[in-house]
Amino acid sequence: MTSIGEQAFAFSSLTSISIPDTVTNMGDGAFFCCTSLTNAAIGDGVTTIGMSVFSVTALTSVIIPDSVASIGENAFDDVSLTNVTIGTNVSNIGVDAFGECPGLTSVTIPDRVTNIGDGAFMYCTGLTSILIPASITTIGEGAFVDCYSLTNATIPNGITCITDFMFGFTGLSSISFPASVTNIGYSAFWYCTNLASVTIPGSIACIGDLAFYNCASLTNVTISEGVTSIGIFSFADSALPNVAIPSTITNIRSDAFCQCSDLTAITVDPQNAFYSSINGVLFDKSRSTLLEYPDGLVGNYTVPAGVSSIESNAFEYCSDLTEINLSQSVASIGDWAFAFSSVTSITIPESVTNIGDWAFANSGLTAVYFTGNAPDADSSVFASENNVTAYYLPGTTGWEEFSANTGLPTVLWNPMIQPGDGNFGVQNDQFGFDITGTANIPIVIEACANLASPVWVPLQTCTLTNGLVYFNEPLQTNTSGRYYRISSP
Repeated sequence: MTSIGEQAFAFSSLTSISIPDTVTNMGDGAFFCCTSLTNAAIGDGVTTIGMSVFSVTALTSVIIPDSVASIGENAFDDVSLTNVTIGTNVSNIGVDAFGECPGLTSVTIPDRVTNIGDGAFMYCTGLTSILIPASITTIGEGAFVDCYSLTNATIPNGITCITDFMFGFTGLSSISFPASVTNIGYSAFWYCTNLASVTIPGSIACIGDLAFYNCASLTNVTISEGVTSIGIFSFADSALPNVAIPSTITNIRSDAFCQCSDLTAITVDPQNAFYSSINGVLFDKSRSTLLEYPDGLVGNYTVPAGVSSIESNAFEYCSDLTEINLSQSVASIGDWAFAFSSVTSITIPESVTNIGDWAFANSGLTAVYFTGNAPDADSSVFASENNVTAYYLPGTTGWEEFSANTGLPTVLWNPMIQPGDGNFGVQNDQFGFDITGTANIPIVIEACANLASPVWVPLQTCTLTNGLVYFNEPLQTNTSGRYYRISSP
């Protein structure tokens, strides 16, 4: 007998098999789903182990002889292996060849292997170490994904691409890249929660989307000169306190550093032709677009004058941002710009003509104040915000349509100091006045002593209960003048 046919013994009750040396080929699925098969001796004449040959069996140990050149797709998938010896002439390990072998703790790959297929060792949750020889030139997508116990792996020189999901959900605590690597793929190291420090060498042009997503222990990353692109969510949900962008970066995708609650500064090399930073906030080179505000910054923020656009996701997940002041130059607010942030109130200047989809979804908003006509906005803008009211000024237009599109109630914000009634003026060493307007609108009463160089001080925050409130304060005898105004909270 020189060959074992396809599915020759599939689903049988075999417990042991010895394949003679005369057999050179084992057909696809030859012993597939032999769930009682605990022992298999593969003869020295076998050159190819086909697809799913021993898949879903009870084998705990296997020796692949030196005669074998290729291990086929799913060959030992979902097997009880705890030990495997791979022959010295194997050059190819197929797709999912040893996938879902949770009892496998270590593997030595011989130095003639040039290719490790997609998912070759995926879900080998007991695998703690693997020796990848210098002969390897290609490692497939997800080759070691979900190898939770894998703490150490060396990438050989010759590998040009860290493929999608290659080491995702592994226990790697460190990784180094040889000079041959030019690209880090999609989710290549995502959920590597033990990874603390990474240096991206200049040979790598692109850091893929979600490459280091949710690397919760990652506190240090060095992005070297030569790297040109950082993908979406590349370092999102990591522990990075700061990031330095080199001069060679030409593309930073949105949300590259979102949900990094410890991140307080994104700095940019002054020689970079595409990006810049002000006080740790990321802008385009012209500083007309605010790209990303670090999630770890605490307190208030004023968008600089000259900024015309708030980019998509710019303030997303900024849970410590208590107040945001938009400059009068801002014309557009991008998709998801303030989603999941902690901002409770915001004033939208009249320069804003468009608010992007989901811009304030799931944020802490309770009030939005508009100083101009209603901007373009749809029902997603304030999604999941059930207690938000939009306030608009007299003489502005479009609010009925805005309310219909967004689902927000719109209220005229029109407080007025009444200088002509009996409550205006000094009474009992107090200066006071009535303020009237739409019932129950919120207001802040402010004062300053010098209109030439005003410093407005908040005196009282209140609502116009039934459309009226009376304000008074002790006479200010130590100043030459006292000026009052009403603003929004």
